[in-house]
Amino acid sequence: MIGDSDERRLLELLMQRQGYEVVLGHDFARSGELVGGSADALIADPSMVMGHLPRVLEHYGLSADHAVLLTVQAPASLDLPDGIRVLSKPIDMPRFLSLLHGMLGPPRTPTEGPLSRRRTPSFSGEWSDSPVVLLLYVHAGTIIAETARRNLEAVLAGYDSHAVELRTIDVTTAADINPEDRVVLTPLLVRRRPMPRQWLLGDLSSTEKVHHLLAASGLDIDL
Repeated sequence: MIGDSDERRLLELLMQRQGYEVVLGHDFARSGELVGGSADALIADPSMVMGHLPRVLEHYGLSADHAVLLTVQAPASLDLPDGIRVLSKPIDMPRFLSLLHGMLGPPRTPTEGPLSRRRTPSFSGEWSDSPVVLLLYVHAGTIIAETARRNLEAVLAGYDSHAVELRTIDVTTAADINPEDRVVLTPLLVRRRPMPRQWLLGDLSSTEKVHHLLAASGLDIDL
């Protein structure tokens, strides 16, 4: 996998959680050395491989249909070999995983979390004075987005509702996404307050991580 540090780390965690082995590299030369000239798929930012993409694929022994490029550019603006998949950022995680599973087979250790339902609060205008502010970035209408929302709301049901402000943001319609939130994959939970920012990626079925995040934010479970 070739790309910048923020994206590489998020994607590494995602793919490792799915049971895949990931080798990281900043550029073609370094990645080629790490993987010993063999790989099952290439995940890359076009800026890191453009100009020598055919050589990269040949080096890894890959066909074009085993490469995925993650870009902010329109796919039509890229001069690519036939068969290359292109995903625009922020990345639709279910689609990315579907492509990954199609190339590499299903994950070895899939995880699935419990679903819990709770009323979703709606917020507009300025931020509240709640001590904790959470943003949940999703691709609305996807199963994993709904799962993340339900899992998060189930956790928050155990805390003082006045202590936490939650906003759910659909990345497909959001007019402006703060670059400091580093939204590359969804669902992504961002703790905006208190600083520094903290991130949790995925369907939030690992609820102990959400509890830990809230505890680190100074909250106690409301008994």
